[in-house]
Amino acid sequence: MNTRDKDYYNNISEDECYDIGLPEKKRFNKKKVLIALLTIIATLFCAALITLLLHTMLQPKPPVVKHLQPLGKQNFNIDYSYTEKLDTIIEGLNLTLYIPHNAIPAVTLGPPDTTNLPEETVLAFRAADLGQDYTTIIGLFVCDGIIYQSNKDSSSKLGFCAIIDNEITIGTAESTALFEKAIERDGSFFRQHSLVANDTLTAKVNTNTQPTLRRALCQRGNQIFVAVSDSVSMYNFAQALVVLDVENAVYLLGGHSNSKNTSHQGWWRDVNDSIELFRESKEYKSYKYESYIVWRKVK
Repeated sequence: MNTRDKDYYNNISEDECYDIGLPEKKRFNKKKVLIALLTIIATLFCAALITLLLHTMLQPKPPVVKHLQPLGKQNFNIDYSYTEKLDTIIEGLNLTLYIPHNAIPAVTLGPPDTTNLPEETVLAFRAADLGQDYTTIIGLFVCDGIIYQSNKDSSSKLGFCAIIDNEITIGTAESTALFEKAIERDGSFFRQHSLVANDTLTAKVNTNTQPTLRRALCQRGNQIFVAVSDSVSMYNFAQALVVLDVENAVYLLGGHSNSKNTSHQGWWRDVNDSIELFRESKEYKSYKYESYIVWRKVK
């Protein structure tokens, strides 16, 4: 200890007390602590907000439910089955709509007895396409749970119609579980060209441009009907269906496929129980595997 330090300690009186070697206590900084707490809270809030936004964005959006007014003038005081015929014009294109009421959809196979039309049927149109030899069905085909065509190559026909437990579904897909379900539940299923899928036009512009008779199986809201137009290309026909607010539509046989007018075969029954045939010629050649989508009377 040097002389200066000795003099310092010698001058300390008996009643004085000093802490030797202890650091000076730091003051409690409330401002810094508050800023730190606010920073932590803000960080946690931002993290929670980002998590909530990501969760909301990843959630599947619910389908848009359209409240479309039914087409036609169904008389709810009539409890029997019939077909309503409605003529309309969409962007200069003449359309005829055949709207079944109080009827059950089904698919039948084989030519109907046109000399003695089935009394229970109120509407019938040709459904699936036949091959060039008219002995095979093009695309997947099930009728009453029985598989008649299992070829799953649907590259040319992405549209489908499934009827299961008397409920009809029209859609567009390369594959669908409704095919297997139709087999399990004794239902029906067939493939056709897609015209409209989820409110969007699917018919190709550069194909099927030749004007001819066109038919389509349509779903608009909760309503199912068949639309028909003559001397029109497939694209213009499908475009008119979109304007009509048709959400899903698949093609039905309609054009003059051969001299026997096989595509014209069918009929509809009006509210007065009168029948009109869809056939321009008395000549008609039937085929074993020609198919029909029909609506039958509710028994």
